[in-house]
Amino acid sequence: MGKAVKHQKATKPLVKLGAKSDLLSRIINEIPEKVFLKDSEGRFLLVNQATADAYQCSPEELLNTTDFDFFKAKDAREYRKHEIEIMESGEPKYFPEEVFKDPNGNERVLQTVKKPFYIPELDETGILGIQFDITEIKTLEKEIKDKGREITGQQEAIQHAQDDTRLLGEIGQEILSSLSLDQVLFTIYEKVNKLMDATVFGIGIYLPEHNCLEYPLAIAKGKKYKPYRRDISNKNQLAVWCLENSKPVMVNNVFEEYGKYIDEYKDKKHKLESGFNLEEELSMIYLPLITKEKTMGVITVQSYEENVYTDHHLNVLRNIAVYAAIALENATLYEHLEDTVRQRTEEVVLQKESVEQAHKNLEVVSRIGQDIIASLSVEEIIEKVYKNVNTILDAAVFGIGIFQQDKNELLFSGLIEKGEKLPDRSLSLDNKDKLGIHCFAEKQEIVINDLQKEYKKYIQTD
Repeated sequence: MGKAVKHQKATKPLVKLGAKSDLLSRIINEIPEKVFLKDSEGRFLLVNQATADAYQCSPEELLNTTDFDFFKAKDAREYRKHEIEIMESGEPKYFPEEVFKDPNGNERVLQTVKKPFYIPELDETGILGIQFDITEIKTLEKEIKDKGREITGQQEAIQHAQDDTRLLGEIGQEILSSLSLDQVLFTIYEKVNKLMDATVFGIGIYLPEHNCLEYPLAIAKGKKYKPYRRDISNKNQLAVWCLENSKPVMVNNVFEEYGKYIDEYKDKKHKLESGFNLEEELSMIYLPLITKEKTMGVITVQSYEENVYTDHHLNVLRNIAVYAAIALENATLYEHLEDTVRQRTEEVVLQKESVEQAHKNLEVVSRIGQDIIASLSVEEIIEKVYKNVNTILDAAVFGIGIFQQDKNELLFSGLIEKGEKLPDRSLSLDNKDKLGIHCFAEKQEIVINDLQKEYKKYIQTD
């Protein structure tokens, strides 16, 4: 509604309703709702002050005007059509909501009742209308609905949070239930992939001795990457930034946001086990895997789409990362324990074999002693000793040197090489560069496994 748009007035002369109308006007002016009476041609015959205010004029100015003087022709024709239908049907009509604009351009919502009304002075039926401004009610209703939606949203958020907490607890228990590193890695991937877009997923384990992040598991579109490593000395990697700062990384367009973390982004593409390369990832989350205040690696989810991840995804992954770090540490310790047990078992087996061999050797030595005592011939003694010694170690060359005091020499009688007897051989004790003489003179055991390298340990040469 607004100032009158001057259209041609209806040709029917304005009718005075008499003295009673003055009293009626005074009464209806006290009513806050809009009250009006129109003749059969749609002219205002009677209006209260509230109606005049809505049209931004006085009651007198509003008399003898029609809707065509205030509204667009299309809207005025629609109002006129409804009023004609009411007059012809003789039945009132209720309009629950009609939207108008006030003189200031603000939308007002009106609830209107129109009914046919006989006008004796004209001997015709016109329209009696009452309009209730329900703008504030509708505004309040909207606020209540908005608040209801907000409360419903909060309730749903609380329920989702409870569901997420329960689910994360179940996921955590399942992750922690395995001590196999491979099983832990795949369990983490399966659970994460159900909660968010994990088109690309990976877990990197920090190997300080190699100054790298090793990815034993990396998956793209359900297919495994070949295991690979990231050199930590290259600082322009989001994974390295995450590891060294022990802080999360989240980007929804890596080419636009990498500058928040690194100076340059040139990610090296790694091949799948099938040998194929994949497209560029755009959205990424990296989280440090921290246990006992030590960062042991990173976990990442990535997508080929933009704007995929929210703080909700970050928080969910952060919770899973806690379980993942514990599970990976347990699995690693278990594998090391298995290696230790395996190594210790091998040592015990070797010790057992060594003890058994020592026992056999002792039997051989005892037998050698018995054979020597039972023999009176030097040659026989040498043969029996050689025969028994050759059963417990490599004695390709064997000999026993006997000190000949009168000649100041060692006499090797009955030398054997590869089972063949050799002529007797004597070594003068003055010949200090011979190992046999050094052993006898220094009363020192000599064990050599590489003559060229170890000879000088016993014999000094110029």
